[in-house]
Amino acid sequence: MADKTLLHQMDSLECFSDRAEVYAQYCPDYPVQVIDTILEGLNMGAGLVAADVGAGTGISSRLLGDRGLQVYAIEPNLAMRQAATSHPQVTFQAGNTENTGLPDTSVDLVTCFQAFHWFDPIRCLPEFHRILKPSGRLAAVWNIRDRADKFTNEYSEISSSPLYQLIMTTYL
Repeated sequence: MADKTLLHQMDSLECFSDRAEVYAQYCPDYPVQVIDTILEGLNMGAGLVAADVGAGTGISSRLLGDRGLQVYAIEPNLAMRQAATSHPQVTFQAGNTENTGLPDTSVDLVTCFQAFHWFDPIRCLPEFHRILKPSGRLAAVWNIRDRADKFTNEYSEISSSPLYQLIMTTYL
């Protein structure tokens, strides 16, 4: 029987430590349109500040930094922070979803790219509310698998199999 533990109840802090370099090297960027949509309607000339929570190696943080935002890449995993490529607009710092270490009403945007499923919403949303300015916004971004794509469909079948779940539960 597969473990029904919710992702936010698993120890996500260390499970990526031995994969940080691979993650940094092989994870793809996000489409320009995603960043455009997130930033749509924000006053880009106002020196916007973002908190990219669960930033990993900073893929999304750098994309936001490329648009001129000052970004605080909040990542609890030291190995992921160390594997990150630096960017002049991005400051990496230890923190987590319940305690970002940022001051009250200090950010215009909170982003969570491929990370929100690891968060406990009961605990993280009050922290996001605390650090967001009254006019701020939250953007949670994740991939949706296109089952019409043959490779994606086969990968989805494999990754939902009981054997795969057992392996992932055992080794993560």
